[in-house]
Amino acid sequence: MTTSTDPLVDIYPPFGLRISHGDMTLRVFRDADLPEYLDLLSGPIFADEDVDWVFPWYESPVPERRRNAVQAHWGWRASFRPEDWTLAFGGVCRRGVGRLPRCLGGELRKAPSGALGVVAGP
Repeated sequence: MTTSTDPLVDIYPPFGLRISHGDMTLRVFRDADLPEYLDLLSGPIFADEDVDWVFPWYESPVPERRRNAVQAHWGWRASFRPEDWTLAFGGVCRRGVGRLPRCLGGELRKAPSGALGVVAGP
């Protein structure tokens, strides 16, 4: 039985999750978002790429970085279960200033202990 206007929400409810504040809405990444996300990952995303806090995955060659990003997103979906999960979010600015994932990105994780944590992303 379909309960949503979006059939994907019926089979994977996190796709229906939205977190909004002010002009920003965060939602779970979908496959349709991946081309723009991968384009973003293919270029420089840090003003200074030599700072200590650059993510280790960013140092990979671009083709590997893109492949690893897709595998990570699909892997989080495939391993999703009530006791341990990760949701990758992208931001959509309602002002039209930016689109997913340029405004903000991150992951919401539930640890086996039940604690929630936010991990910032590019």
